[in-house]
Amino acid sequence: MSKSIIVACVAAVAVGGCAYRLGSIAGEELRGVRTIYVPVVKNETYEPSISVMVTDAIIQNLHRDGTLRVVREPNADATLDVKLIEFERRPQRSSRRDTRQVAEYRVELKGEATLKKRGDAEAIFKGEEFTGETEFFIGQDLQEAERQAMGLLAEDLARKIVSKITEGW
Repeated sequence: MSKSIIVACVAAVAVGGCAYRLGSIAGEELRGVRTIYVPVVKNETYEPSISVMVTDAIIQNLHRDGTLRVVREPNADATLDVKLIEFERRPQRSSRRDTRQVAEYRVELKGEATLKKRGDAEAIFKGEEFTGETEFFIGQDLQEAERQAMGLLAEDLARKIVSKITEGW
């Protein structure tokens, strides 16, 4: 193999690995936004502790993504307000032994998000609806199984909201 082919292959691998993110992914509306403030999510559902879980999941997803840095309100270029509007638990599958007994549930959590740049009268997006969802099987304890599913539900909703902010869709 010639030396020039080897050099070309190494260069292609190096350039391909470095081109992860160039410029603003989300588009023009986020130009100049490098920091974001995330207040505690408002909860209009009957699930009492889900708002804190969703807030934590959004912040963790923003940290993991790395596009925007989460800061306190006075230092933020933008603010993300999220309101949880609906929580629903639906039976998915019945038990093999007793068709009247539920073996699996599907839970959905709907939220509305508004992202606003500091100083701008108009929001980047306002009242955009997102739905987080997951399924869980019931073992011996419905409440414990649902409690464990709440973390996955909050994570799914947060991932969708952060994806909209950082990737524009």
